[in-house]
Amino acid sequence: MVLQQLSLQSTMDVYTEVNQPITNIDINEILSRNSAECLSPSDPRQSPRPLLLPPVCPPIAPPPPPPPSSQQLTILGGAIYAQPLVKKNVPKPNGPLKSINWTVIPNEKIAGTIWEKIDDEKLYQQLDLAELSENFAMAKGTVEEADSVSGTLRRKYRGGSSISVIEPRRAQNCTIMLSKLRLTNKQITRALLSMDQYGELPRDMLEQMLKFIPTKEEISQLRETVERFRTPSVLAIADRFLYEVSNIPRYEQRLQCLFIITSFKERLDDVATNIQVVSNASISVSNSKRLRYLLRLILAVGNYLNYEKRNGNAFGFTLDSLRLLTDVRNSLRSDRNLLHYIIQIADSKFPEILRLKRDFGGVHDAARHSRVEIEQELQSLRSCLASASDELRNGQHEVSEASTSGKGNEDRLVPTLSNFLGSVSNDFIDVERKFAEMNKKFDECVRLFGEESTLNSPDEFFSILSKFLNSFNECLHQIWQEREDIERIKKQTLARSIFAKKLSCIFDECVRLFGEESTLNSPDEFFSILSKFLNSFNECLHQIWQEREDIERIKKQTLARSIFAKKCSILSKFLNSFNECLHQIWQEREDIERIKKQTLARSIFAKKCSLHLFIQKNIRHF
Repeated sequence: MVLQQLSLQSTMDVYTEVNQPITNIDINEILSRNSAECLSPSDPRQSPRPLLLPPVCPPIAPPPPPPPSSQQLTILGGAIYAQPLVKKNVPKPNGPLKSINWTVIPNEKIAGTIWEKIDDEKLYQQLDLAELSENFAMAKGTVEEADSVSGTLRRKYRGGSSISVIEPRRAQNCTIMLSKLRLTNKQITRALLSMDQYGELPRDMLEQMLKFIPTKEEISQLRETVERFRTPSVLAIADRFLYEVSNIPRYEQRLQCLFIITSFKERLDDVATNIQVVSNASISVSNSKRLRYLLRLILAVGNYLNYEKRNGNAFGFTLDSLRLLTDVRNSLRSDRNLLHYIIQIADSKFPEILRLKRDFGGVHDAARHSRVEIEQELQSLRSCLASASDELRNGQHEVSEASTSGKGNEDRLVPTLSNFLGSVSNDFIDVERKFAEMNKKFDECVRLFGEESTLNSPDEFFSILSKFLNSFNECLHQIWQEREDIERIKKQTLARSIFAKKLSCIFDECVRLFGEESTLNSPDEFFSILSKFLNSFNECLHQIWQEREDIERIKKQTLARSIFAKKCSILSKFLNSFNECLHQIWQEREDIERIKKQTLARSIFAKKCSLHLFIQKNIRHF
């Protein structure tokens, strides 16, 4: 009873707090508090607008309800104030300060972290808040953009800077994508409206663009910013791109259809190739007579080895048993196994079996394809066609409405999708038919080897044959390599014996020729003496040639020196004669110049004397 009263009292206290009127609310304080919580310019969280709940009356009829949980109290408080219930005691600064654009951890995620027990309010008593305000005060005449009630903090637009409301990492990746695309927003819009009529959007870029579909929140924030500044030019590169594409009708569906159009044919061709590979491998394995001969040989050898044993007297075995052949070691040679022995039998008795690789040309490729993966890819392509068909119907409906209203439409979505579906539908149906044929051929092949209950996928079935073929070829190569080594050793031994016989004949002939029958009894002794003599002979011959070369070199040097001396003597005489003639010419020129100067001086002196006499006569006359 006491517990019920306490529960009822706590419930009444909560409801009383809810019903109390909301007074003394400063909207600037709320905005500043929102601004402090949204610490990143791209924080996607939006604080809901303050919402007043209608009064909630406590229940009257017994039994009383249980006390509300802490989660319910958090929800009630958040619905009223759209702020955390607990407000920190942060001192109020004297003036506007610069803000820190960090990302706030939501309150519901604080529990269990290091932040839960950190008490930063006590630090304000140790900080010089006046100095802090002075160092980080906002410049006069500059007003930071107040955040809207939606709770989104934007980058400030001052002096030509741009505004971004997108999450920074997302905006950075989008900007990188646009730099690789190298198209303007108008070109991208035109390409999307024309369904990339001129091939301006590569397939990989379309795949990247699908990662940057603007969300409803981003579109709302972008349009709010554009309406505020009345121009989209204030937006950053990524924000401007998302704003422009958000105005394209059905942008996301259009982009998906364009990606389907560019990738569908290639994907369909890949699936068709994989189907053809599995079909060809199924046919080649089913029709391989060499494989049947080999299995027959293995069955015979195996039944012989398993005579009167529990697994003897077999009429067949699973293909997975082929890998066990290499585990049966040869008793005489530890490096040989049962597969080596079977290959040796086939080589001597059934050589056609050794050409088994010719029948298994596509088995290695077929071992890489799974039936489930092919089915999933076909289902994905089928879904792509369905999506394109749905979008075509929606586009046709919009075109009919536009034609009814008399509006022109330059959108090529409908004709492009119509042409695409018309060109690939029959191809897809043909690939599905080939897939059904592939399943039929593969199932027949599996049943042919009695494996229908264990191996039902090409990668499982053909991987066994592929691994066995690799082991078969490896053992065959080892056998052939060993045979080649034996043949090479035989040839070397035969060549050595023939050479020894020839050497013996030559030795006997040489001994008789030099009359050494009584002293030299072995070729080694004879050829050792002969070799020493030849070495001495070659050494003396080399010395003689070296001496001749030195003499010739000295002669050439002496002759060259004499010729050089003669040339130098002739040149010296020529230079002496040249200098002598040159000196005579210069001397003659100097004499001529001296005579000219003397003659000129005499003429000038004679003129002066004549003038002087003339003057004296005239003076006497006057």
